[in-house]
Amino acid sequence: MNRNIKTLLGHDQFDWADGKRAASLKCVCDQVLVKLDDAKDWYQTKRVKKRWFAWILRVSAILLGTVAAALPTVSEMTRTTEGWLLRPGMATIVGLVVAALILLDKLVGASSGWIRYTMAETALKELRDELTLTYTFEIGVWAGQPEPTVEQTKHALTLLQGFLSRADQIVRDETNQWKAEFQSALQQTEELAKVQPKKIEEAVGTVRISNPDRLAGVWRVSINGGPEEIGSSDSKSFRLTPGPITVRVRADIKAGVGGTQTREYTTELSDLLVAGTPKEVRITLPLC
Repeated sequence: MNRNIKTLLGHDQFDWADGKRAASLKCVCDQVLVKLDDAKDWYQTKRVKKRWFAWILRVSAILLGTVAAALPTVSEMTRTTEGWLLRPGMATIVGLVVAALILLDKLVGASSGWIRYTMAETALKELRDELTLTYTFEIGVWAGQPEPTVEQTKHALTLLQGFLSRADQIVRDETNQWKAEFQSALQQTEELAKVQPKKIEEAVGTVRISNPDRLAGVWRVSINGGPEEIGSSDSKSFRLTPGPITVRVRADIKAGVGGTQTREYTTELSDLLVAGTPKEVRITLPLC
């Protein structure tokens, strides 16, 4: 906090002798009003910052969550496009960012703080209006008197004490809510820190040319629309996360009578990688 909520003046600032009770009573009322205004203004100022922070975090989480949900489909639609940003695994990374944004929101209390501060500000506004009207009624009882009697002064002070206690309770309730939410967020972060990183499963695969004698030069293979890699001899091994894959092979093969000519041949196959089970994708080159 850059500014604390003010407290009342000490009891030695008031004089309850005859002829001074009215002024002292008005001073007490003014001090209670100042405290209410100060608390109300504090919540009003702070809730604006909470609101903007909450909007930034929550809107970012919604947009990134939409991106994470759409990435697998986009990756499938653009599987021939090179670039790691469109790989299916990016959905997991974006999803983790979304979870981090939501946890950060809980930790700093942006969304919940915005609601708490708004409710506290509204309650303090209503309490101040009630105090103003109640004190006006109380003054009306003294009409025709030079100042309130001792009993009337005690009654008015009791009313003011009640309003002050209610204001303090509003602030206390909001603080207790913040404490409970902050402790809950801390517990979540501690539990998250204890979670062991998930072991990434890998599947091993091999692209093999069934009839390498048909090759007239180098051949290249692309997995899931990734960059082409040159195959050595008749096979090319790879490691990927389990799931569906698309293998694209491009090769120069023999053509013409006696294989004296060459031409480019391209083929594409789909298969499924399973963790712990090596997969061999066989490519048979055409005879002519």
